[in-house]
Amino acid sequence: MKKIVLTILLSAGLLWGAHAQYKHAIGIALGSPSGITYKTFISGNNALDFTLGYGWTGGDGEFFGISGLYEIHSPITNANGLSFYYGPGAHIGSWHEKDRSDNLFLGIDGAIGLEYMIPRVPIALSLDFRPGINLIGNHWDDHYHYFFWQSQFGIKYTF
Repeated sequence: MKKIVLTILLSAGLLWGAHAQYKHAIGIALGSPSGITYKTFISGNNALDFTLGYGWTGGDGEFFGISGLYEIHSPITNANGLSFYYGPGAHIGSWHEKDRSDNLFLGIDGAIGLEYMIPRVPIALSLDFRPGINLIGNHWDDHYHYFFWQSQFGIKYTF
């Protein structure tokens, strides 16, 4: 009986450890925009995720901005190290086009994605989709850009 209880406790400890979250992560985000990303868990499965990024508006345009997201993570049952996340956020930045003045943009975002923590290695991989709405500064390349859809692949060092 002692062996069975010990086996169950050790197994539970190993499984819990496999799903344990990191506290902080820093890395790169590739996509729209590409840049540096930082995530910190603030309580349980709730995290703040920031990206400082650079991207293209199409044609001769480029933008630089920062986004912040409040993410809720949920481990996927029977998928060791894999979690689903979603949450709201906001962005601010500036864009520039050839032969036009710079402009500020500001808006709200959402995120939905998957994150995989590589077992026994302090690396997390993520893929997410981020719909957004520009509330201010939504006109460039002679078109209005109220709604947009971005995606990012992230590689982060966890600690």
